[in-house]
Amino acid sequence: MSLPLVDREISLSRAAMKRNSLTFLAILIFLFSLSGFGGNLAQADSESVTFAVIGDYGSAQAGYSGAAAVAGMVAGWDPDFILTTGDNYYSQAGGDNQTAFDISVGQYYCDFLKDISTVGTFCPSGNASVNRFFPSVGDHELEDLEAPQEIIPHTYLDYFNLPGVDFASTTNNERYYDFVQGPVHFFVLNSFWGDPDRAEIPSAQANWLKTQLKASASTWNVVYFHQTPYSSGSTHGGTTRMQWPFAEWGADVVIAGHEHNYERIHRDGIVYFVNGLGGGFIYPFGSPIEGSEFRFTGFHGAQRVIATETSLTFEFHSIQNGGTLVDSHTITTPHVPPTPNPASVSGWRSPSGQTAISSSAGDNNGFEIDPVNAFSDDSLFALDMNSGTDISTICASPEKDKHRFTNFNLSISPGAVIQGIEVRLDALVDALAGLPRMCVSLSSNNGSSWSVPSVASMSITPVLSASEFTYILGGPDNLWDRAWTPGDFANGSFAVRITNMASDMDRDFSLDWVAVNVYYQAATPTPTDMFTSTPMSTPTDTPTNTPTSTNTPTNTPTSTPTNTPTNTPTNTPTSTNTPTSTPTNTPTNTPTSTPTNTPTNTPTSTPTSTPTNTPTSTPTNTPTNTPTNTPTNTPTNTPTSTPTSTPTSTPTNTPTSTPTNTPTSTPTNTPTSTPTNTPTNTPTSTNTPTNTPTSTNTPTSTPTSTPTNTPTSTPTNTPTNTPTNTPTSTPTNTPTSTPTNTPTSTPLPAGTPVLVSPISGILLSSLTPTLVWQESSPAAQRYQAQIATTSLFTSVIWDKNEAISSQPPDGATLQPGMRYYWRVRAFNSGDVPSDWSATGDFRTPLQSPLLRIPQAAQKLKTDRPAFDWTDVDGATRYQFQVSTALNFKTTLLDVTATNSSYQTLRDLPQNKVLYWRVRASSPDVTGPWSAARKFTSGNPPSVPALLSPANNSVVRNSMPTLDWSNSSVPFGVTFSRYQIQVSTQRNFSTLVVNRNQKGIASSSYKFGAKLSPNTTYYWRVRSFSAQGHFSAWSKVFTFRTASFSSDLSAPGDARSPNPREEIPILPPRVKPI
Repeated sequence: MSLPLVDREISLSRAAMKRNSLTFLAILIFLFSLSGFGGNLAQADSESVTFAVIGDYGSAQAGYSGAAAVAGMVAGWDPDFILTTGDNYYSQAGGDNQTAFDISVGQYYCDFLKDISTVGTFCPSGNASVNRFFPSVGDHELEDLEAPQEIIPHTYLDYFNLPGVDFASTTNNERYYDFVQGPVHFFVLNSFWGDPDRAEIPSAQANWLKTQLKASASTWNVVYFHQTPYSSGSTHGGTTRMQWPFAEWGADVVIAGHEHNYERIHRDGIVYFVNGLGGGFIYPFGSPIEGSEFRFTGFHGAQRVIATETSLTFEFHSIQNGGTLVDSHTITTPHVPPTPNPASVSGWRSPSGQTAISSSAGDNNGFEIDPVNAFSDDSLFALDMNSGTDISTICASPEKDKHRFTNFNLSISPGAVIQGIEVRLDALVDALAGLPRMCVSLSSNNGSSWSVPSVASMSITPVLSASEFTYILGGPDNLWDRAWTPGDFANGSFAVRITNMASDMDRDFSLDWVAVNVYYQAATPTPTDMFTSTPMSTPTDTPTNTPTSTNTPTNTPTSTPTNTPTNTPTNTPTSTNTPTSTPTNTPTNTPTSTPTNTPTNTPTSTPTSTPTNTPTSTPTNTPTNTPTNTPTNTPTNTPTSTPTSTPTSTPTNTPTSTPTNTPTSTPTNTPTSTPTNTPTNTPTSTNTPTNTPTSTNTPTSTPTSTPTNTPTSTPTNTPTNTPTNTPTSTPTNTPTSTPTNTPTSTPLPAGTPVLVSPISGILLSSLTPTLVWQESSPAAQRYQAQIATTSLFTSVIWDKNEAISSQPPDGATLQPGMRYYWRVRAFNSGDVPSDWSATGDFRTPLQSPLLRIPQAAQKLKTDRPAFDWTDVDGATRYQFQVSTALNFKTTLLDVTATNSSYQTLRDLPQNKVLYWRVRASSPDVTGPWSAARKFTSGNPPSVPALLSPANNSVVRNSMPTLDWSNSSVPFGVTFSRYQIQVSTQRNFSTLVVNRNQKGIASSSYKFGAKLSPNTTYYWRVRSFSAQGHFSAWSKVFTFRTASFSSDLSAPGDARSPNPREEIPILPPRVKPI
């Protein structure tokens, strides 16, 4: 069983649990109510997560500097992971197939990446321990397609491993996939129209999403992709074919990009976000579309999202001032999963019968090798080799191989209602060429008629994988376009037909297991709900009778000025709790609290407020307190709450309702916190109304003795020293020294600035960056910014004392290929500096070389050509490549040169179209590749091999003979001549002999004049064809002439030198690499 299927079955199991959760919860509540259990039900702990969303950001060059600022802002949030809405790479960013995403993604988000594949140097392997970066495919990722018919973004898929080795997805591809983090199930689509599984309705991709959304057991379902379904943008607008019924299928949120702006749209009961401000050029809006509630184009930015079990909060932050909140939206109601009647399932059932369909079925042998291997999940395969007899991609084509499986031993109870059918295929294919798929048809009459496979009915697989994967076709509510009865599934009636389909007849299909699962509703009636007549909500009224005041300490008169009578009216019985269910709680209203509540309203605290009004701190007691200290609180000391606590009419609490409303916790109606109300003479207390029972029985207990509701001794409750509550000397309440209220301290210090852009380590796209930092505080009056070539700032090249928070380094001359360091500090109005900011660093770019020789499309006459290109400022070396392919996936030459030319030292393939390119580098920077240039190699004769005189020998004949091997000649080439050169200089700057010798067999040369004695000579040979093509020079040999005191040796004789005559001979100098 493959891992994705395991996850899916777990997901389906969780979904089933979710469907039954309400019934289970009702049972628990009922049982707990019977037992008097007053606690809360235990809740499973759920992980909350914070993540960022960026879109249309993949540009790392001049004009797109927002990408770096967004990356810096997002890194400062330290989210758990990052989502992208596509366009992860633009061709303007530079690089090639092997380095593109390292430039656009790796250099910014290395700490979030894992399982990537690149030869780039920004982020060779990723710094994360598990993958924290989940992109979706944009349309610009498709710029690397090598042919118009190609529809898969190879460079994107080669770079990423999605969703990562630590995550499981229910798809067999990385173009669209899903994963779970915390309480959220994420679904990532490929909105490109040309995806093999399409991006429209109907399509295999849409069917996958619908099925998996329904199966999701997570609290929240978030769908994201590139081409937004809805937009008010005027550049692209909405993409109609992506306007899927996301809400109906179970999505809570849809996030997309493509339009380079930010928009929040409410449609179909859910929210759609357009998030395309990750770094590309900003696009304008047109007229707002229906449901558009917020639009923004001011600055680049990103979303920060906090997900918990109870809410999803989406914040959009712009990069302004290092991060400014622009929009916030919270969702608290998740999607409502469908709650159908619980269905019975047959479980996965295997066949025990099979037969190849032998007419109008391709090669008429179906799975011709071991078809019974498809009866069980055991990694043994039924094989269909070289499937089909034409290239049709129609399931019903008579040229496609077909196989029938029967006897699934399905037993469905009579009278059951069939709800859906699933067919499982564990399969693989030998290669993806021809877009291989499997089509499935069902029959209820032993093959007399079949359902018609279609993408819409979810009966055709996506493009099969080259490794085994589980495909689930149909679904719990999919009837395959026909009605079914239980008898249709009997052996002898029910059959499954599999058609193998591809446009390449060389495809080999392998099937590990075919199985069927039937969903049905049993005909037996469900038991009557035993809980429907029980008043389940009754116990929820019980706690409302308990005095909820928990704020006794706030009654302490800590601030006399707040003694305004804010709650005098609230002491009257304002309860509107009509006696719809008056509890039988006579004991609960007995005057147990009357004595304890009586002293709370005596003016015991009146004297204590007198000293608090004394201006003990004259400067701080600014006259703003004078009006509030007037005796405005005299009425508040009137014990207006005494009647509410004194049960002067016990009979009024006699219950008029049925006993079913009896609170289960009677004692809780006793104001147990009454004694703590003693010091609460300050009317700011919010507990006056809580002394009145908040139960639904108050109005029916109107006191029978209304006069008792009036204070029995109003004068005694009035503060006896009312005049003392007024400041005895109003002038003393005025600050005695107004000037002392003026600040005399030093200016506030300026905070330390925070660097925003360029983010540390970034490779700039130009030599004129803009330095951006977050303004430290309002106290900052000016900034000083510095750039240096060392991290200790021992060599400062730019020092700006009046810098602003978005400052180009005017006057600084930055050199290419260098690493620079920068920092900022702030000064306050007293010209006191803050600490220096953290040190940032950035690297300046190198230009790409311009190729000179060979020229574009030049047809060379040699297979060992010399290459030359322009120097690049700041470069210390060059990487040079030659390949047979324009994408340089394989190379013939990959060497490093220290100067701007290179001489090939070995033969290239003859008469071939080849490509070459160069890039410059320095110790800190690797520049972009030059544009590739095409040339055709030569087709010359082979390089001659020198024979005699032997290398480093001494020649005693003054007119020796030089001899070499005959050259070989390519097919169709005519040999012309040899060229012989002899020199006394190792570099052949001066020539003793420079002779052409015609004829392939004339592979020797005899000197016509005597050579000088005691002289070292160098010689070499090359060959030419009649077409003018020439080989490389042979290896250089050297010999030394003797003194020629006697010329006794035979012509051409040469022998090894006498040790006394030996002179060291160095090998010929070759141009440095």
